[in-house]
Amino acid sequence: NVFRHQRLSVEKKTEVCAVPSWSPVGAKANGVPRETIRTDRFIVRAAYTVGTREFSVQIIIYDTPPETYIGTYQKDTTIEEEYSAGGICHYIVGNNETISAMWVNGNVEGHIQGELTLEELQKMIDSIYEE
Repeated sequence: NVFRHQRLSVEKKTEVCAVPSWSPVGAKANGVPRETIRTDRFIVRAAYTVGTREFSVQIIIYDTPPETYIGTYQKDTTIEEEYSAGGICHYIVGNNETISAMWVNGNVEGHIQGELTLEELQKMIDSIYEE
């Protein structure tokens, strides 16, 4: 599984499902996930490619759920929808030639962004909750 290393990094800090298990055919990890430790959170970010396309998955695990989440995400008006999976609302937005999904599940904030199709992104989101 292309997400194996990122999934292992996240599982060290939380039992909350956060990392996809499905990836587009031919997806490859660009190195190992980058782990960042802050005073109140643990961040695991990884970059991937599918041919010439790029995308990333970032998971932020807070020590305690914050009153305000830190993620700031850019968007335009090309796509803007809510997508439900695993009982969690995911916000899908477009930004120039990329697409992003953002969500919060307890003390976990997730973000997938890149050169993906809407169908690929939705399959990735669905795969987070399939075990």
